[in-house]
Amino acid sequence: NVNITRNTITNPFGGIPTSTATFNGIFINGVDALAGFENKVINNRIYGLNGEGESNGLNNTGSDNVWYQHNTILMDGPGGTGTALTRGFFQTTLAAGIRFENNIVSITRLGTGAKYATYHNTVTSDIFSDDNIYHLNSAAGNQFVGFYNALAQATLLNWQAISGDDPNSLTTNPIFQDALTGNLRPTNASV
Repeated sequence: NVNITRNTITNPFGGIPTSTATFNGIFINGVDALAGFENKVINNRIYGLNGEGESNGLNNTGSDNVWYQHNTILMDGPGGTGTALTRGFFQTTLAAGIRFENNIVSITRLGTGAKYATYHNTVTSDIFSDDNIYHLNSAAGNQFVGFYNALAQATLLNWQAISGDDPNSLTTNPIFQDALTGNLRPTNASV
Protein backbone atom coordinates (compact mmCIF):
# COMPACT_ATOMS: atom_id res chain seq x y z
CA ASN A 1 0.00 0.00 0.00
CA VAL A 2 1.00 3.60 -0.57
CA ASN A 3 0.27 6.67 1.54
CA ILE A 4 0.19 10.05 -0.18
CA THR A 5 0.05 12.52 2.69
CA ARG A 6 0.72 16.13 3.65
CA ASN A 7 1.53 17.42 0.17
CA THR A 8 0.95 20.92 -1.12
CA ILE A 9 0.17 21.12 -4.82
CA THR A 10 0.07 24.63 -6.23
CA ASN A 11 1.07 26.68 -9.30
CA PRO A 12 1.08 23.69 -11.68
CA PHE A 13 1.78 25.72 -14.82
CA GLY A 14 4.04 28.39 -13.32
CA GLY A 15 6.20 28.60 -16.43
CA ILE A 16 3.27 28.60 -18.86
CA PRO A 17 0.18 29.92 -17.03
CA THR A 18 -1.89 29.86 -20.23
CA SER A 19 -1.24 26.15 -20.83
CA THR A 20 -4.27 24.16 -22.00
CA ALA A 21 -2.83 20.87 -20.72
CA THR A 22 -4.93 18.84 -18.28
CA PHE A 23 -4.11 19.28 -14.59
CA ASN A 24 -4.52 16.37 -12.16
CA GLY A 25 -3.49 17.26 -8.62
CA ILE A 26 -3.19 13.64 -7.52
CA PHE A 27 -3.82 11.08 -10.26
CA ILE A 28 -4.13 7.38 -9.46
CA ASN A 29 -4.54 5.36 -12.65
CA GLY A 30 -4.98 1.57 -12.66
CA VAL A 31 -3.32 1.08 -9.27
CA ASP A 32 -5.27 -1.61 -7.43
CA ALA A 33 -4.68 -2.32 -3.76
CA LEU A 34 -6.04 -5.24 -1.78
CA ALA A 35 -8.73 -4.72 0.85
CA GLY A 36 -6.93 -4.26 4.15
CA PHE A 37 -3.93 -2.75 2.35
CA GLU A 38 -5.61 0.32 0.87
CA ASN A 39 -3.76 3.14 -0.85
CA LYS A 40 -4.47 6.31 1.13
CA VAL A 41 -4.54 9.93 -0.03
CA ILE A 42 -4.75 11.90 3.22
CA ASN A 43 -4.36 15.49 4.37
CA ASN A 44 -3.18 17.04 1.11
CA ARG A 45 -3.95 20.54 -0.09
CA ILE A 46 -4.40 21.68 -3.65
CA TYR A 47 -4.79 25.37 -4.50
CA GLY A 48 -3.33 28.28 -6.47
CA LEU A 49 -4.19 26.82 -9.85
CA ASN A 50 -3.33 28.34 -13.16
CA GLY A 51 -3.61 27.03 -16.68
CA GLU A 52 -6.59 27.03 -18.98
CA GLY A 53 -7.23 23.33 -19.53
CA GLU A 54 -9.31 20.69 -17.76
CA SER A 55 -8.55 20.55 -14.03
CA ASN A 56 -9.10 17.65 -11.61
CA GLY A 57 -8.08 17.99 -7.98
CA LEU A 58 -8.14 14.23 -7.29
CA ASN A 59 -8.45 11.74 -10.16
CA ASN A 60 -9.15 8.03 -9.68
CA THR A 61 -9.10 6.12 -12.94
CA GLY A 62 -9.93 2.45 -12.39
CA SER A 63 -8.03 2.12 -9.11
CA ASP A 64 -9.45 -0.21 -6.44
CA ASN A 65 -9.25 0.38 -2.69
CA VAL A 66 -8.12 3.99 -2.56
CA TRP A 67 -9.17 6.11 0.40
CA TYR A 68 -9.29 9.91 -0.01
CA GLN A 69 -9.62 11.51 3.42
CA HIS A 70 -9.11 14.94 4.99
CA ASN A 71 -7.92 16.66 1.80
CA THR A 72 -8.53 20.33 1.05
CA ILE A 73 -9.10 21.04 -2.62
CA LEU A 74 -9.48 24.65 -3.71
CA MET A 75 -10.06 24.72 -7.45
CA ASP A 76 -9.31 28.41 -8.01
CA GLY A 77 -7.49 30.48 -10.58
CA PRO A 78 -8.33 31.97 -13.95
CA GLY A 79 -9.69 28.90 -15.72
CA GLY A 80 -10.02 28.65 -19.44
CA THR A 81 -11.95 30.61 -21.97
CA GLY A 82 -13.39 27.44 -23.52
CA THR A 83 -15.32 24.48 -22.20
CA ALA A 84 -12.57 22.99 -19.98
CA LEU A 85 -14.13 21.09 -17.06
CA THR A 86 -13.19 21.63 -13.43
CA ARG A 87 -13.71 18.74 -10.99
CA GLY A 88 -12.70 18.49 -7.35
CA PHE A 89 -12.92 14.68 -7.28
CA PHE A 90 -13.12 12.72 -10.53
CA GLN A 91 -13.68 8.97 -10.72
CA THR A 92 -13.87 7.06 -13.99
CA THR A 93 -13.41 3.43 -15.14
CA LEU A 94 -14.73 0.61 -12.95
CA ALA A 95 -13.19 0.48 -9.46
CA ALA A 96 -14.15 -0.89 -6.04
CA GLY A 97 -13.45 0.06 -2.44
CA ILE A 98 -13.14 3.83 -2.97
CA ARG A 99 -13.75 6.05 0.06
CA PHE A 100 -14.10 9.83 -0.24
CA GLU A 101 -14.57 11.20 3.28
CA ASN A 102 -14.02 14.34 5.33
CA ASN A 103 -12.71 16.39 2.43
CA ILE A 104 -13.25 20.04 1.61
CA VAL A 105 -13.88 20.82 -2.06
CA SER A 106 -14.21 24.51 -2.92
CA ILE A 107 -14.53 25.69 -6.51
CA THR A 108 -14.04 29.35 -7.31
CA ARG A 109 -12.20 28.88 -10.62
CA LEU A 110 -13.13 31.27 -13.39
CA GLY A 111 -13.74 30.26 -16.98
CA THR A 112 -16.88 29.22 -18.79
CA GLY A 113 -16.47 25.44 -18.44
CA ALA A 114 -18.72 23.44 -16.12
CA LYS A 115 -17.60 22.92 -12.52
CA TYR A 116 -18.29 19.82 -10.40
CA ALA A 117 -17.38 19.23 -6.77
CA THR A 118 -17.56 15.44 -7.25
CA TYR A 119 -17.88 13.55 -10.53
CA HIS A 120 -18.71 9.83 -10.63
CA ASN A 121 -18.36 8.96 -14.30
CA THR A 122 -18.71 5.19 -13.78
CA VAL A 123 -21.86 4.50 -11.74
CA THR A 124 -20.96 0.82 -11.28
CA SER A 125 -17.87 1.80 -9.29
CA ASP A 126 -18.08 1.13 -5.54
CA ILE A 127 -17.66 4.59 -3.96
CA PHE A 128 -18.48 5.51 -0.38
CA SER A 129 -18.68 9.29 0.01
CA ASP A 130 -19.67 11.16 3.17
CA ASP A 131 -18.89 13.95 5.65
CA ASN A 132 -17.54 16.23 2.93
CA ILE A 133 -17.85 20.00 2.54
CA TYR A 134 -18.78 21.22 -0.94
CA HIS A 135 -18.57 24.88 -1.92
CA LEU A 136 -19.27 26.24 -5.40
CA ASN A 137 -18.84 29.95 -5.98
CA SER A 138 -17.48 30.66 -9.43
CA ALA A 139 -18.28 33.82 -11.34
CA ALA A 140 -18.72 31.90 -14.60
CA GLY A 141 -19.75 28.51 -15.95
CA ASN A 142 -22.41 26.11 -14.72
CA GLN A 143 -21.78 24.74 -11.23
CA PHE A 144 -22.84 21.36 -9.88
CA VAL A 145 -22.36 19.49 -6.63
CA GLY A 146 -22.07 16.22 -8.52
CA PHE A 147 -22.31 14.18 -11.68
CA TYR A 148 -23.83 10.68 -11.58
CA ASN A 149 -25.45 8.37 -14.11
CA ALA A 150 -24.74 10.87 -16.91
CA LEU A 151 -26.65 13.62 -15.10
CA ALA A 152 -25.34 16.82 -13.50
CA GLN A 153 -26.76 17.48 -10.03
CA ALA A 154 -26.93 21.15 -9.07
CA THR A 155 -27.78 20.74 -5.39
CA LEU A 156 -26.61 18.52 -2.58
CA LEU A 157 -30.16 17.28 -2.10
CA ASN A 158 -30.36 16.20 -5.76
CA TRP A 159 -26.90 14.60 -5.48
CA GLN A 160 -27.87 12.65 -2.37
CA ALA A 161 -31.13 11.43 -3.92
CA ILE A 162 -29.60 10.11 -7.15
CA SER A 163 -26.26 8.79 -5.83
CA GLY A 164 -27.17 7.70 -2.29
CA ASP A 165 -23.90 9.32 -1.18
CA ASP A 166 -23.00 12.13 1.19
CA PRO A 167 -25.88 11.88 3.69
CA ASN A 168 -23.87 13.87 6.26
CA SER A 169 -22.09 16.24 3.88
CA LEU A 170 -22.72 19.99 3.68
CA THR A 171 -22.69 22.71 1.06
CA THR A 172 -21.18 25.74 2.75
CA ASN A 173 -18.33 28.19 2.35
CA PRO A 174 -15.40 26.97 4.46
CA ILE A 175 -14.11 30.57 4.64
CA PHE A 176 -10.39 29.82 4.39
CA GLN A 177 -8.09 31.80 6.69
CA ASP A 178 -6.05 33.18 3.76
CA ALA A 179 -6.29 31.22 0.50
CA LEU A 180 -3.89 33.55 -1.34
CA THR A 181 -1.02 32.55 0.95
CA GLY A 182 -2.06 28.90 1.16
CA ASN A 183 -3.58 29.03 4.63
CA LEU A 184 -6.58 26.79 3.93
CA ARG A 185 -7.68 26.45 7.54
CA PRO A 186 -11.48 26.76 7.50
CA THR A 187 -12.83 29.47 9.80
CA ASN A 188 -16.52 28.66 9.30
CA ALA A 189 -17.70 27.14 12.58
CA SER A 190 -20.04 24.73 10.77
CA VAL A 191 -17.03 23.04 9.16
